[in-house]
Amino acid sequence: LISLLAKYRNDESMQALLALDDQGRTVAGALFVADERYVYYLLGFRDESLRNNQGNTLLLWHGIEWALKTNRHFDFEGSSIPGVATYFKRFAAVQIQCIEVFRP
Repeated sequence: LISLLAKYRNDESMQALLALDDQGRTVAGALFVADERYVYYLLGFRDESLRNNQGNTLLLWHGIEWALKTNRHFDFEGSSIPGVATYFKRFAAVQIQCIEVFRP
């Protein structure tokens, strides 16, 4: 995944970002894609062995800045995982109900 993020890291419609610690270790990563109106947070990861790692917060902030600089809205893409949803709310995210369609 890290090599994929590094390969496509800076594009007009996609940003793949990595957060490194002071020793050069990857502590978090995020993938953002954009259309004409929105920047979407598609995926993120962090090194769980590094407790209190704020790499994801830094990367989300960069994604939000990208949206602002390009006159787009930022879409967290939501989460049904309670802890993740609470984390997103800390950014003053507004929850929007989405309909999910699936075939059993």
